[in-house]
Amino acid sequence: MSKNVETAMNLFKKELEEYACTKKVASGAVLHLSPLGETGYCIGTFTAYGDDARKSESAMPFRQYIKVINQLETLLEEYQANDFVGRLVGWNPPTLIKEFLYEKKVHRFFFINEDDVMEFMKKYSSKSRVKYRKDIAASVSLVFE
Repeated sequence: MSKNVETAMNLFKKELEEYACTKKVASGAVLHLSPLGETGYCIGTFTAYGDDARKSESAMPFRQYIKVINQLETLLEEYQANDFVGRLVGWNPPTLIKEFLYEKKVHRFFFINEDDVMEFMKKYSSKSRVKYRKDIAASVSLVFE
């Protein structure tokens, strides 16, 4: 699976170089979606931030982080149109993915068809999903730029 994500990364190299998430929150997380030029795809990134609004591995308790990631992965399953769309990567990544995560200061990322972004955002923001994150005390901002 990561091999196909790496192929997409090479295909979208110019657009990924231009990617930047400008939204950071202290003691919370950001799910950021951004179009990749004219490719027809968007990138989604997930980043947890510490009290100083800097990417931090310890920004969330591990179990809370995993629950948030699992919720995101479950939602993305219905968008898995091919071998790279809708696949959240970042856990034990190969070198190309690891370098992107480090350079862009994000924890995880995925690709999604541009046509699916609004539906995805609506589902991610549904009352039940927001309540779930609130119940586990996870503050996640959803941003589209």
